[in-house]
Amino acid sequence: MRDSLLFWSVQGPLLGVRDSHADRHLAIFFNFKHEGGRLELFNPIADNRMISDSVITCTATISYTGVNSLRETFDVKTLENEKMVLESEHHLRLHFRKY
Repeated sequence: MRDSLLFWSVQGPLLGVRDSHADRHLAIFFNFKHEGGRLELFNPIADNRMISDSVITCTATISYTGVNSLRETFDVKTLENEKMVLESEHHLRLHFRKY
């Protein structure tokens, strides 16, 4: 997914996933907890600034981001200054590098 144009960012208690494709340009926010080598994402909300933010209730809306349930837990395999590797309970590995 290196060329997927998906970007994850963290600010306070929110994790944002931004899709920068020109035809989608979607942002999703999750609440998260990072404890004991695990990252839990929950309460996904679609950022629709032109209309209104909406609670996401269908996993099909978010699955292309690597998050496959409305409450997803990842094992943090690597967390260093420049990279992070997460693994889901279904053995999906997400590799991130810092920009």
